[in-house]
Amino acid sequence: MTSITLRVTGTGNPNNVTGVTLWANGTAITTTTFTGINAVFNFTGNLPPSSSVTYSFTASFGTNAVGNYSFQVTAATGSNGQAAQFSPLPVAGATVTVAQATATPTLTATLMPSFTPTFTFTATPTSTWTAVFTASATPTPAAPTHTPTSTSSGNTVVVYPNPVTGGSVNVLPPAYMGSQDVRVEIFTLAFRQVVDETFPAVPGGKAVTIELKDRWGRPLADGLYYVVVTVNGRHSTGRLLILR
Repeated sequence: MTSITLRVTGTGNPNNVTGVTLWANGTAITTTTFTGINAVFNFTGNLPPSSSVTYSFTASFGTNAVGNYSFQVTAATGSNGQAAQFSPLPVAGATVTVAQATATPTLTATLMPSFTPTFTFTATPTSTWTAVFTASATPTPAAPTHTPTSTSSGNTVVVYPNPVTGGSVNVLPPAYMGSQDVRVEIFTLAFRQVVDETFPAVPGGKAVTIELKDRWGRPLADGLYYVVVTVNGRHSTGRLLILR
């Protein structure tokens, strides 16, 4: 791999994206900014024979950011003795909605006996989005896959699509090495647990899919929920808005 191009469109101003970072298998490669609506990463990335490398992108938004930002990978170049072809392109990404800060709610909940964590959620105009695609080490690699992954802060849960209108949602834990058991809990605003599911041996950088039903099989009602992800004893939080 020698270069990848990331494009942003939507109602938001690309100048308010303060930086985008390219990652390879969870390791930061290079950081750049948007020129117009495009951010171009120039680098040298070798793909092991008969293997693959997962490239991901982390975008950070400034305090003046507001509106919708839609991301997609539009171009990639590389060679394996000859120019490699990447198809299909572009790879569509997620759409992030950024708004001005409004409030800082603080919630305390007892998740299990003798364990009472306190979670503080701060509404800020800073948001992140990450796109991932995988290229194989062949002159014509297989079609890249796309999944939003963890954020640059390293302890934030990525939930997508968000808001969600369907019956399931993807939850990406913060970055970690190797494979770990991932526990996902969903709470109402009153911090009543409605979902508690554990996924064994999940590779780092991979999202898990949650069916939006409570433990009795009933669809979750519209509204705002809190998502708590536990990996190797560490708790991380995110928010989910259901709109059907």
